[in-house]
Amino acid sequence: MTEVRRRGRPGQAEPVAQKGAQALERGIAILQYLEKSGGSSSVSDISLNLDLPLSTTFRLLKVLQAADFVYQDSQLGWWHIGLGVFNVGAAYIHNRDVLSVAGPFMRRLMLLSGETVNVAIRNGNEAVLIGQLECKSMVRMCAPLGSRLPLHASGAGKALLYPLAEEELMSIILQNRFCSSLRQLRLWICPPY
Repeated sequence: MTEVRRRGRPGQAEPVAQKGAQALERGIAILQYLEKSGGSSSVSDISLNLDLPLSTTFRLLKVLQAADFVYQDSQLGWWHIGLGVFNVGAAYIHNRDVLSVAGPFMRRLMLLSGETVNVAIRNGNEAVLIGQLECKSMVRMCAPLGSRLPLHASGAGKALLYPLAEEELMSIILQNRFCSSLRQLRLWICPPY
């Protein structure tokens, strides 16, 4: 009987594909951490908050840097979200073709209301801002693009909730418990003025 020889490192605990997936998960975690921390952080803070070895964190940052997903500030040594992330996001928006269609309507609404107009897409129970047209008013509320807002607590979120079927609205109520009934949610979405 012929003995089957295995290739690779002896005693390897996990297949290479899983290790590659782990590296990808860690790289994504770094980008998400940078996003949540205002777009920049030190390597030691990233390492500490993600519970990664410092050397691993640094190697992952170097890979992300090569793809232009992060860059390092030459003065402080802090790491920042790079232009590559914007390019990926811009490709997503471009493929959605939402803003080219919404642009004229956004402008008209901004002129009629005198307020900043946002365009958002639904992601689970949040509205993610993908476009914005700022009003000229000195006092205005502007959330940065990419901001995630609760569906029930933002104008854009309420607009996304409005056309949903009752079953889906009830599911959202049960998951989030931000109101007690479908009637209350409907009043939040479209209050009687």
